[in-house]
Amino acid sequence: MSAKQYFKCSNCELNFVEEEGGLCSVCKSQAKRNERNDGVFNPMRKYKNVCFQCRENLDSQFDKFCPQCGWLICHNCGSCGCV
Repeated sequence: MSAKQYFKCSNCELNFVEEEGGLCSVCKSQAKRNERNDGVFNPMRKYKNVCFQCRENLDSQFDKFCPQCGWLICHNCGSCGCV
């Protein structure tokens, strides 16, 4: 029995996926939100918001997405949608 092969997510390159060129669950979740917003699939879209706890500016270019809730994790206080 051969070992399963994993590849880096084609978007964030942080998480691993089972198929080459695939998106991880966090990027898929973000892509679904993008589709609902304007009908255009764009996993590379930059997302900006503010932290609901400390009001610090958040940016998907610099802040990571939480794998559980899909929200950006605040670089200042560590909050996300799980809190």
